[in-house]
Amino acid sequence: MKIKPLFDRVIVKETNISDNKSKLIMQASSEDKPLFGEILCVGDGINEDGKEIKMQLKKHDKVIFSKYCAVAIRIDGEELFVLRQSDILAILGETNE
Repeated sequence: MKIKPLFDRVIVKETNISDNKSKLIMQASSEDKPLFGEILCVGDGINEDGKEIKMQLKKHDKVIFSKYCAVAIRIDGEELFVLRQSDILAILGETNE
């Protein structure tokens, strides 16, 4: 089945942190541990209050997100998450230099 998110939403597949070469230290006591995932597809963006908001995310980006902001769906036996772009906490591998 093909799927395309609308507006500023993305489809994310959860991945294992060991796929990343960098080491991230997460607080073990946190109840809301973030998930790591890969962007499978992105919407076209949204036009809000007359201003176009472009998508900053792209297919194959590795991201960190909270499962409590995501809507879990199951397609072809695979669990995926639908989120708004603004609910993504970070893109792994990006730098601000």
